[in-house]
Amino acid sequence: MAGLTRAEKHGKREDWIGRQRQVRDQKPLYVGGLDLVALYIEHTDGARQNKGAKKPVLHFIVRFPPEVLTDEGPTPYAKRDRAGREKLMVRQAVKFINENHGGQAVFSARLDRDEVGETIVDVFACPRYMKPSRSGRREPTLWTSATKFGEELARKHQDHIKTRMTGAETVKPITSPRAVGMALQQEFAEFFERENGMKLAPRNLKDSRAKDRLEVEEWRLKQIQAEARMVEEKRDKKLAEAWSEVERARKEVRALRRQLLNLIDQARTLLNRPDLSKPARMAGNTLMNLARPFASKKKESGVRSMIERMVNEPHHVRPLPEVARPEADGPSL
Repeated sequence: MAGLTRAEKHGKREDWIGRQRQVRDQKPLYVGGLDLVALYIEHTDGARQNKGAKKPVLHFIVRFPPEVLTDEGPTPYAKRDRAGREKLMVRQAVKFINENHGGQAVFSARLDRDEVGETIVDVFACPRYMKPSRSGRREPTLWTSATKFGEELARKHQDHIKTRMTGAETVKPITSPRAVGMALQQEFAEFFERENGMKLAPRNLKDSRAKDRLEVEEWRLKQIQAEARMVEEKRDKKLAEAWSEVERARKEVRALRRQLLNLIDQARTLLNRPDLSKPARMAGNTLMNLARPFASKKKESGVRSMIERMVNEPHHVRPLPEVARPEADGPSL
């Protein structure tokens, strides 16, 4: 019962993990309710149970393909809006578990719409069935069992199970929890095609019992790392583009400076002419004094040092400055 209590707190977002998994503010969609312990007690009221049962409650994670939430999904989903698609997912998950566990197993199902995984339905079940008396003289009694129907499914899919469980050389049927999981996967593929008219994509079968499912926290960490790499690549690209732009601007400035120096030399030759009037000489000297700063290398070296600092300090990402271009009517930097 402790596991069911933890699951109830998680569904109500009363635990730390539940709060950490929230990525949007949206209430869950559920069948039955969120008070799992009370629902379980009500569901099993009047039913008998094996005293040795350690885990009377089954928690199924029914994962639908992401296409069911898009317009490209199977027809029963595509013709509905977002809310209708979510409701259909929950209904089909409940129907699937009930069909494979005696018809009266599910007491709660929940679709967490505030998490990253938007097509995962949590289904809580305690299969009930009528057990006949051995003698046949008494009326059948209501019992619960967490293993009866799973083992029956495993026996049904023995060929598939033994094909996947290499090295399992036994004449007896394999009905371990892993075998039951394989059988459920087979049943769900058939159920989904029957209900929606579309086959599920073939799964990558595991050769071992190694865990292949990432927890949400681990998945989010990998996403954050991937996003950080993308930001770094974009930053490096922008720095490279900025450096290329500056190099182009420097070449243009050098060319303009050479032209300006040639003009200054020509002006100096003209100013040295003895027949030049004094007012004209004064005006020429003034223009030369105004032109000399534009022929200086100081401004160019300042821009270069700024770019070099940005390249040598890649971890300090700053907005890239706009590099002024020389106007048509004169150089500026």
